Parts: sequence; structure tokens; C-alpha cells
Amino acid sequence: MILIDLYLRIGSAICRKLASRSCSIVLNFVPNESSGRAEALATELRSSYKVKSIQVQADMASETGPQHIINIAKDASSPTTPTTSSNTFQIDIIINNSGTGANFSIEECTPDNFARMYNLNTRGPLLLMKAALPYLPHDRSGRVVNVSSVASTLSSMTRTWARELAERATVNAINLGLVATELWDLASPELKTAASVAYKLTPLAAVRGDLDSADVLREAAAQGGGWPAYVHEIAALVALLCSTDSAWSTGSVLCANGGMKFTS
Repeated sequence: MILIDLYLRIGSAICRKLASRSCSIVLNFVPNESSGRAEALATELRSSYKVKSIQVQADMASETGPQHIINIAKDASSPTTPTTSSNTFQIDIIINNSGTGANFSIEECTPDNFARMYNLNTRGPLLLMKAALPYLPHDRSGRVVNVSSVASTLSSMTRTWARELAERATVNAINLGLVATELWDLASPELKTAASVAYKLTPLAAVRGDLDSADVLREAAAQGGGWPAYVHEIAALVALLCSTDSAWSTGSVLCANGGMKFTS
């Protein structure tokens, strides 16, 4: 079973990619207005890929949200008739995909601003891992992927967990740059134009006339010639880290930012 936060298009793309590889999915969402979308995606995964898929509403920034996700996942996996111990509940993959960000000056930042970002970006994944710990495999087959970014990385947490969980799961992070999500759609023209500075530092950001759509080419022309990643490109790299082929990789940060930031 895989646990993933349904965070805009990135989370949806990861769900579809892993469901296509026969993973059962538990997807998390927070605001009430996302309930219809979460239900539709869960239904789509069941119909298209014939896998188990449920949605859970829980705030990863709260103290109780992560445990609630695990409780619902466990309840949903429980059979209606008695079974043998071989059907014990197990969590094979965890994708920590919740996150938020904001730019505040020292003067502007308030305790509430800081607490919201810290609780969602750092404490939430920790509490989810703590709640999931009893149900991780004991044969190194588990996979944990922390979705991070060029702005704020989870590398220290990733390395620490990789050592602590060495006999149970690999733990890696994926380092995102600009991605074409709903937040990107809603960004102001001024912000998109300002992103042209980042495009100049990103080797893979240049659009391709023979591969990108007319809409992409048109918008890129107004933004200094660059374009953020497609969500399917991110989902494919996450799926790689979740595969059996990645068994010898742990504690690593995989760059998925087009070369905006190189790590070693």
C-alpha cells in the first residue's frame, strides 16, 4: 500500500503513475473543496488500474492528521472476514508530498507564519513516519520519497531516516524546481516573467518547438523563452525511486529541477 498527499497536479500524477504499476493508493487531501477531486481521482484509479484506492481528509500540519491517515488506511485494508496473519497490514511506499512556502521579511514574519510552514513541511512528515513505523516492511523493500525543492530541502531528514530505517526501507528525496501546476497557472504575469531569471540557469527549461504544445510555446515566449517541468516528468522520477531497481539508493537527493540546482 502507498500513502501519498494529493497536492495539486504533482500528487495526482504520482498517484496515476504508481497505480499503473499496481500499487494500492491512499491519497490525502486537506480543504473541503478538494473532496470532489480526491474522490474522482480515487474512482479513476480503481476503474483504470483495478487497484484499491481511497481518499482521506487530514491536515498534515496538525498534530493528529498524520496518525488519522494511517488509521483510515489500516481500517480500509481490514478484510470483512477473518484471515490468517499473512494478511497483516503493511505500508510499502510513503510519498511525503505536502508542502507550502512563502517569502517573509524578518519584520513581516509572525509566529503563525513560521509555525504553519514548519508544521506542514517538517513536523508533518516526521509524525507520518512515526505513525507508519509499525507497518513498514522488515526486508528493505519499503520506499520513502520526500518531495522537496530547490528553495528548501529535506536532505538532513532524508539521510537520518535512511540510516535509521536501513533494514526496512530506502529513503530518498526528490528536489523540484519550477513545475507546471495549478499554482503556476494562477501566478501573475509579472511573477512568470521574473522566472525568466531561473530559466537562464536551468539547462532543460528551454522549450522545444517539435515537442511542446502551441500554448506552451506562446506562454514561454512571453516569459523569456523558458518553461517549467511537466508533472509526468516528476512522477516518473518518483516512480523510479519506488521501484525495485532503486534498491541500492538511499539517503540521496535526486535532482528533478532541470539542472536549476546541481547536488553532489
